[in-house]
Amino acid sequence: MVTPFFANKGFHPKLEVSLKSVVLDTAHQVATDLKELNLYLYDQISHALKQYKVHSASQCLLIPPFNIGDSVWLDSWNIKMTCPLKKLDHCFLGPFPIMDKVLSHGF
Repeated sequence: MVTPFFANKGFHPKLEVSLKSVVLDTAHQVATDLKELNLYLYDQISHALKQYKVHSASQCLLIPPFNIGDSVWLDSWNIKMTCPLKKLDHCFLGPFPIMDKVLSHGF
């Protein structure tokens, strides 16, 4: 995976907090607090992503079992038509037969 940073600089940034070279106690405490904050935020983001994944998985519809030769209707929302008013034109076009399966979701 190429990130924008890697594309511009040629390397991935290393954002690790090391406490070995810290001399002052105040700086050591700040670095420790930042590390704890980083771990806390990482846990919170992981928890939010898990909740989102559970909710979005329950809302997803399964892919209908389309086969070659089946007839389907085409939604005309993004198709430029000759009718001057979109609301007076047909909402769906077809039926069209499926001629080939291009991708898992594209026919």
